[in-house]
Amino acid sequence: MRASLEEVQRAEPGFQLAQRSVDGHVQMLYGKELHPNGIEATTSSAALYNGRLAEVLVKFRPEDAARVYQSLVASFGAPTVEITPGQCNEDYRGCAAAWYHGSDALTFNGPGLRYAMVDTTLIDTVRESMGLPARTPTHAKGS
Repeated sequence: MRASLEEVQRAEPGFQLAQRSVDGHVQMLYGKELHPNGIEATTSSAALYNGRLAEVLVKFRPEDAARVYQSLVASFGAPTVEITPGQCNEDYRGCAAAWYHGSDALTFNGPGLRYAMVDTTLIDTVRESMGLPARTPTHAKGS
């Protein structure tokens, strides 16, 4: 997905530029008081690589876990895999699930009180551009 900083800020006005990589390829964004999918986020961050949205991380309050999960299901359908089978129907704070669509991954981590959307083709490139070691998810490696 191609997106400029202005387009991201238009969709979620609370996002602000927090850092830019030395090589200029990556823009790291930080936001407070955002409402992605109608849920009040405690904090959010995003990374753009050459104007392409590479990652979005949203943290939420414990009492919002069920609403967040249900919002993701309403937007993206049933998860591709429930990492904690049965927990996603009973105890959303104990639920972990993932949705995969091509190179895009969406993960819900109830115990960690966060969800993330990642373009797996860009995440290592973003990390390397920021001077961090690569950390490719195992499903992107074909394992």
